[in-house]
Amino acid sequence: MKKVFLLLTLVFSVSTYGQQPSSNPYLLTEILNVDSVPAQILYSRVKLFIAENFKSAKTVIQLDDAETKTIVVKGGVIPYIKNAFAGRTYGISMFTLKIQCKDNKYKYTLSDIYHEKVSSDEHSGGSFENDKPACGTAFLNNKAWHKIKDNSIEQINSLIALMKVQVSSKNIKEDNF
Repeated sequence: MKKVFLLLTLVFSVSTYGQQPSSNPYLLTEILNVDSVPAQILYSRVKLFIAENFKSAKTVIQLDDAETKTIVVKGGVIPYIKNAFAGRTYGISMFTLKIQCKDNKYKYTLSDIYHEKVSSDEHSGGSFENDKPACGTAFLNNKAWHKIKDNSIEQINSLIALMKVQVSSKNIKEDNF
């Protein structure tokens, strides 16, 4: 419990601007200040975070520009839907995460969240901006669609919180062996 409290305290204390308001609730952007940390170190921390938290960094990284310290990741989470009797995974919710590093700060933008099927017995919900699933409510009812979106956003928010801790932590000692 102490670790969770510490994690949340760190995440909220490092953030200076917070998530920027948008007409699209599925577009998240935030600028975080990290005192006395050069862009190259932040960039390295971001790359380490991606390597440790995605199945294959090589697969998910779509852009890795060392000169501008910009990384674009196309990743996904697997939504889990619970009902009264059981639960199951349902497709995959994909997203784009862009991270830009500068001296003493970095910015992330999470966008383009959409749901797609991964097997023939599933149906694609499409863009999270849709009120109703792209496949139609005959195949994926509104309640299930909202559960998919809610569970996916919960997982994405956890991933972002973990990134903030790993990249922003002032207690990280760089390996100089």
